[in-house]
Amino acid sequence: MAKAVLVCFRDRAVAQARSSVMTAAFRTIDARLGDDRVASRLKITTEYGVISACFGHVDTVSMRGASIALGQTERKDKFWSVPGNAVGDGTYALFRAADGAVELATDALATRTIWYYQDDDWLIASTSQRALIMLLGSFIANHDAVPWMLANGVAGPVGGWDKRLRRVPPDSRLLLDRATWQVRIISETASQQNLDMPPLSDAAWRQLFETAVRTSVERLDIVSSQWRLPLSGGYDSRLLATMLAESRRIHAVTWGRQQDAHHTEMSVAAELAGRLQLPHEFITLVPSADGVAVILDRFLAMSEGLTDSVAAYLDGFRFWCDFVNTDVQGIIRGDEPFGGFGWSPVHSQRDVRLGLGLAFLSDRPSTAWLASLPGMAQELPATLEQETGEPLETWRHRLYRNYRVPVALAALTETKTAYVEVLNPLQSRRAVEVVRALPNRLRRDKRLLIDLTHRLAPSLPFASLREGDVLTDFLHEPRTVSFLRNALDTADARALLPAAAIDGLLARLPVDHSGKRSRRGLIDQVKRYMPRWIKRRLKRVVPDVAMDPCLLAFRAWVIVRIQVLMAQDAAVLASTTMQADCRS
Repeated sequence: MAKAVLVCFRDRAVAQARSSVMTAAFRTIDARLGDDRVASRLKITTEYGVISACFGHVDTVSMRGASIALGQTERKDKFWSVPGNAVGDGTYALFRAADGAVELATDALATRTIWYYQDDDWLIASTSQRALIMLLGSFIANHDAVPWMLANGVAGPVGGWDKRLRRVPPDSRLLLDRATWQVRIISETASQQNLDMPPLSDAAWRQLFETAVRTSVERLDIVSSQWRLPLSGGYDSRLLATMLAESRRIHAVTWGRQQDAHHTEMSVAAELAGRLQLPHEFITLVPSADGVAVILDRFLAMSEGLTDSVAAYLDGFRFWCDFVNTDVQGIIRGDEPFGGFGWSPVHSQRDVRLGLGLAFLSDRPSTAWLASLPGMAQELPATLEQETGEPLETWRHRLYRNYRVPVALAALTETKTAYVEVLNPLQSRRAVEVVRALPNRLRRDKRLLIDLTHRLAPSLPFASLREGDVLTDFLHEPRTVSFLRNALDTADARALLPAAAIDGLLARLPVDHSGKRSRRGLIDQVKRYMPRWIKRRLKRVVPDVAMDPCLLAFRAWVIVRIQVLMAQDAAVLASTTMQADCRS
């Protein structure tokens, strides 16, 4: 349950003189970022004129001087904290400080986002945008994120909600030379691009992948009783459960609504845990008794407006609080480096983009009306464009590594980190490098992962339960529709989004509160039971299903509300003497 902040002043005398001011600032930030139902676990350290803070510190988080390792690296010696030294594999966000340098390092896929800001006075970095905005004492909205959120439910490839903040790229190190005050970014991936892999048999590729995964799982440095494995009826968590069960008694958990308790996913997860002799618990997501505004505001605060994936948090984060209060330190997720299961064949750049959450508003008839409005232009960054001669499937996998994981999945991870730490052993560098080198035929549909799961795991049915069904039900509840209508029909909303966008969104919200399931919901129910070959054929001949207007309105609310929240964040410390004291 950790977030980190590092502050490095160019003038070391300022760091020494203002250390007490920074300590007070960190305490204010801690109170604002955290959940008041959870006790504070703030730890502040100073070394070499660098001041760092870890919010929600747990034993898994490594701290040495002003250096912090969130997640987990496999390097255990005393030199892990020295900028420029080898990092070791793992999934992490790494902040390292020394007398002459500061380094920010991401893992192979940037599963934890590091945001940073630098000017002539200081470098500040954090896993939280909101923490940086509070330190800066101002908020400058990044309007380029607006159309991406409307089209995809994530802030997109254009950065965060403040235009001054930057992400450290995946598999990279940002190195600050404190003498020259110059920053350079070193890409670990680029140094491996030209390494030629010899031709390998399918059996050899299978062995390489199994070895990579086994090594990553075996090297997890955790106390099993303090960690939980979310277990579903799918492949990824099943493989992890099987490998963990070989040497650890990890506790497995499956959560869902009361009506889902007898769903195939739940029963399969329980039987799988039984076969593997792992403790298992079904956690019922009891809808929060709080109003819609409280539920959504808490989600927005924890997600920092970077994702619309609220379905798993409609209990108001109650069971995440329960984890903290029962000394659960983290969860082990099954996010993987292949790029998803059941990807349809791609025939165009549009197919690739839509499958990865890079849709343009103009791509779908139901959102095209927004594309022509002021401030709704979208442009794919040059680094994400398809390269000359690059096959569509290869491009798709590159986008998954360089966009989908570090933007969309990292946002889901960060939503949880006010409560627990998160490890993703299937996304270790050694596993990512194997998958990156695979021929497309072995990478498609997670072929090697599925093969390994079938070979190792108990033979049980596979199942899936989509969170989209939960979200659709919630968004179409009369109380939610009424909340969205009232929240968007305001001066704040009309000041932050074009008036035509607000009017169009309000006009499209349902007015019939009879409780009937939407047309979109019915289509989703039918699609769930369709064989994949039918879905693939239909995709080529049937136009896109219209975007749920309630979902579109919810995304608009996220856009409006996060900008209001961050403006409030900026005022928290700006109203004190901290800004003048620290920057003078």
